[in-house]
Amino acid sequence: MAEPTENERAWIAAQYAAEKYLRQEEIEHGGVRGYPAFHVHPDAAIWAVQSSSSPGKIVYWVVTGTLPTTWHVSITDCPGPREALREVSRSFLQTASFLRRENLSFDPRILTPYEPEMAGRFQSAAEMLLRYTEK
Repeated sequence: MAEPTENERAWIAAQYAAEKYLRQEEIEHGGVRGYPAFHVHPDAAIWAVQSSSSPGKIVYWVVTGTLPTTWHVSITDCPGPREALREVSRSFLQTASFLRRENLSFDPRILTPYEPEMAGRFQSAAEMLLRYTEK
């Protein structure tokens, strides 16, 4: 069997990151599809997550890449990959605002106490993801 290319190894690692994230968050699922629904390597990849009770049915999107964190959204709220990018971008903008202490509401998915300088990383990631929704 041929050795995977560098690009194939990168996708395998990104898919593993999506699966690892789902395990850490204890999200029940039936697997991550083998190829992203949308990707701009290495910035972002959106992975379709299948239902554990209805094989083949997509229930979540997981966004991985050169982002401050991996994130997931429900297919109910975001029926397609571009909607998922917009939602993750919105969440990142809120997180940046929170980290700059502009918005003191708390997102329960942010469990690690980030330093204020992380606001810039979340802001940049949000802007990058938004640009991809416009193309």
